[in-house]
Amino acid sequence: MAPQGEIVKDLSYVHTGDKLGLGADKKNPSFIEHPDKIPEPGFLGIRWGKTNGEIANLNRLVDAKCQYFLAESLRTGEPLSPEVEFVLKTGKPSTVYKERWTIWPLCAGILLILNIMYHAYKDPTTSVLIMVCSFFSYDLFSGVLHIVLDNPVMIGVPIISEPTLEFQWHHHIPQDLTSKSFLEVCGDLNLITAVMFTLYCIPFGPFDYSKSDLAMNIISWKIFFAYFGQLCHAMSHMPPHRRPQWISSLQTAGLMVSPKEHWGHHKNYDDNYCIGSGVWNKVLTPFLKFTNKVHGAFGSNDVISAFCWLGAFLAYGVMDVAVFLHFFRDVLKLGH
Repeated sequence: MAPQGEIVKDLSYVHTGDKLGLGADKKNPSFIEHPDKIPEPGFLGIRWGKTNGEIANLNRLVDAKCQYFLAESLRTGEPLSPEVEFVLKTGKPSTVYKERWTIWPLCAGILLILNIMYHAYKDPTTSVLIMVCSFFSYDLFSGVLHIVLDNPVMIGVPIISEPTLEFQWHHHIPQDLTSKSFLEVCGDLNLITAVMFTLYCIPFGPFDYSKSDLAMNIISWKIFFAYFGQLCHAMSHMPPHRRPQWISSLQTAGLMVSPKEHWGHHKNYDDNYCIGSGVWNKVLTPFLKFTNKVHGAFGSNDVISAFCWLGAFLAYGVMDVAVFLHFFRDVLKLGH
């Protein structure tokens, strides 16, 4: 890392897009140097705090890339991709990257860790089993989510259109996750974690698991691994010299998706969708190809296929706690 106080030259932090046809050259309009100095990493070697201008810089890069893609489209006659066309039609690159309330993931993270520690002290065996199941469950869930949000059809769907747009622009700006603070990256989950809290924890919600210690343990691990998945995804794009050693060790051990594994997705965007540990990639991709063949055999189309995956994602996201609760309480006779 360059000494503190030196202007940023790290291509993972300066937004150049050199991997996607836009050269790392100041003559290119996509070259936008960050106005601030290199931020120092904090606890655990992770950058937690925001840096002024990090979101605005990403949106300026969106605008620059849109102009580049438009010029290329006019030159070659190739159609624009839906996510680029959307920004050009609306004229709002700021619709792609948003500043998040970082106080939410900070407070949620502290409460999650305290709750996990409490349950681990009270019933360590059950807590370890829930942790292991949640670890594998999250990776599969992340892959299903990735399949849904990578589909251009979802750009026009209310509520999920915003994360869909950001997911698909991540293909053009893969360094976006490494140029934001980790709390900002976790802030992308503010809506979904708020929905989970409403569904599971408030008395007038549809489930109200607040009185069940076992259910709250399951919910805590579920949200914990959602944030852990954000870390896995971000660190799979982090250059080695900026990646903490303990992260590299977990990637080598297969507990976090490795840069090589995840880069397989960025080659053609049709493989390696899982962004947790990546353990489900060898299952999910063949299953996706199989479902595509099934849809084709029955005369279906891409839109129907996309909404089938959306339905699977919503069912998985809502009902997994109930399934785990039944498994641990009624099958294994653990917790209460």
